[in-house]
Amino acid sequence: MLLQFSQDRERACERFVTFVLVGAGINIWVNLRQQIYLGDDQFVSDQQQYIEKLRMNGQHRSPSVKSMEGIARNYKHS
Repeated sequence: MLLQFSQDRERACERFVTFVLVGAGINIWVNLRQQIYLGDDQFVSDQQQYIEKLRMNGQHRSPSVKSMEGIARNYKHS
C-alpha cells in the first residue's frame, strides 16, 4: 500500500501519515448511500450495474442459509 505514496519507503511513510492526518476528523458516513456505498451517484450506479451483470451471468450468488437442522448436525456436543 505504501507504494501508492512513494517508491522510497521513508518518504512513503511520511506521505501516508500526512494522508491520514488530513482525513482525521472527516465523517465519511455522511456520504454513505444505500447503506453500503461510499461514492457519488455515478459510482453507485456503476456498482449496481456490475453486480446485476454478475447475477445475470450466474457469477454472483447470495450465500445459502442453513436450516436449523443443518446447523445442529454440524454442532459437536461436548
